[in-house]
Amino acid sequence: MNARPILLILAALIPLSAQAQISPGKLARAHHELEGIGKCTSCHPYGKTLSNEKCLDCHKEIKAAADSSRGVHAHVADKRCAECHSDHNGEDFQIVRLDTAKFDHRTTTGFPLDGKHAGIACDSCHSWSHVGAPGVKMLQGKRTQTLLGLSSSCVSCHRDIHRNQFSAPCSSCHDTGKWKPAPLFSHDRSRYPLTGKHREVACKECHNGTVDHSRTVLYRGMEFSTCESCHRDPHVKKFTRRCDECHSTGDWKTTKGETFDHQRTEFPLNGKHAEVKCLACHAPAPRTANASGEQGFHISKFHVCADCHKDAHGGQFVGRPDGGKCEACHVDRDFRNIIYTVESHGQSRYPLTGAHVATNCIACHKPDIIKAKSTRQFHWEKTLTCGTCHPDPHREQFVKENKKCESCHVTGSWPSLLFDHSKSEFPLEGKHATVQCAKCHEKADPVRYGGVTTACAPCHKDPHFGQFVKGGATRCEPCHNAQSWKRITFDHSTGSRFALSGAHTGVACAKCHPTEPRDGKQAVRYKPLGVACEDCHKTTLHETTH
Repeated sequence: MNARPILLILAALIPLSAQAQISPGKLARAHHELEGIGKCTSCHPYGKTLSNEKCLDCHKEIKAAADSSRGVHAHVADKRCAECHSDHNGEDFQIVRLDTAKFDHRTTTGFPLDGKHAGIACDSCHSWSHVGAPGVKMLQGKRTQTLLGLSSSCVSCHRDIHRNQFSAPCSSCHDTGKWKPAPLFSHDRSRYPLTGKHREVACKECHNGTVDHSRTVLYRGMEFSTCESCHRDPHVKKFTRRCDECHSTGDWKTTKGETFDHQRTEFPLNGKHAEVKCLACHAPAPRTANASGEQGFHISKFHVCADCHKDAHGGQFVGRPDGGKCEACHVDRDFRNIIYTVESHGQSRYPLTGAHVATNCIACHKPDIIKAKSTRQFHWEKTLTCGTCHPDPHREQFVKENKKCESCHVTGSWPSLLFDHSKSEFPLEGKHATVQCAKCHEKADPVRYGGVTTACAPCHKDPHFGQFVKGGATRCEPCHNAQSWKRITFDHSTGSRFALSGAHTGVACAKCHPTEPRDGKQAVRYKPLGVACEDCHKTTLHETTH
């Protein structure tokens, strides 16, 4: 059964004097809409004491703040509302009573009143103009004052002097003591930490712009990616590198030895280059002076040694595939320290082999005048031969035959020969193979090799004293060979006018070929001899008969 209608009927029947006895007193003016015995249950549950839930059903703005752990009510959630806000004490009774002398703003609200905030009157902040919470703002007009709905954000009370340039709270840079200067701000936490000389520069020297042509100083959106964002380029764009690759913020003129590192340029300084003074390469050039009067920093030609150094070889190597790069042979720590090796020489037109490997370079590369410059010769226009460096010990005896030194000799040792007599016009056979070279090639200056005849007579004396001369020459080989002089190959049947037959075949040679003196020596007679019988045989048999 619904009790509310019954209560309404009873309220109508009870006289006013009796109602006064039921109600403990008039409600405060803020709650006057709840006045009357028929509205008691709006705050008082049936059979129960006052409930916080009933209060918060109406005061939703307080419930929202407490639920989100904000404001003073978040710290007293365990108390009953009536402990602080009692009612039925008359229309003029102040339900909200605040002893400002005892109220601890820090611990109660979480927002300490310090610095400039400490001396400000409560209503300077707690005014409807500063209320931002929608649930509280809607109560404006119903209440003359409220202590709710404020934000701890500075901009809820103060104008944003930076006009939304920063997303961080004001307290990141400022405190409540005073607005200027910003004691908590550190440029080190910004995207552009201040170092060196930049620390001494006044803020307004860099922050000299404004937001949208207003009086608001510009802090965000400033260009600072390069030094030229603030400073003019004293080198007038001669360099493509950033300023900080050579200079530091500590001192503009402090470069080499501290900050500037030439090793990071297109031309690292190594070897002897590291000892050279800057001005030796970066010489002042008035015609290239920039607006600051600085000269000689930008060098356009430095990629090859010849851009700075004179060619010590008079251009002898410009025809090489690499264009004659110095570093192919030299190092920058010492020009005379050559890295051109025997292996490197193997890639040249004249690889070094044999005794040439041990030969000192200057023995071949001698001083000469190359393109009007006195230097050693390294390049030869003609094809290199032994005769380029060595005199011909044979005095051109083999020129007609177009023979080269390497046909007989090797670079390992000059006396070591490759010559094969068997492939010559006179192969050495038999006894000839054991004869020393000098027996045929007489020692002279030079030793004779060219034009040596292959006939027997020039080397051997004719033991037959010209008996076999024919056409001005004597040919030994029809009867003799190189294996043995006495091993005769002569065939009487085919090689003479008198073929041996019958009893003649068993006759000793000396029977027909007698030994006789010739030119003071004994020689066998072969010519002339008769071939008639009587030339050898003497008899009286036929003479007696006739």
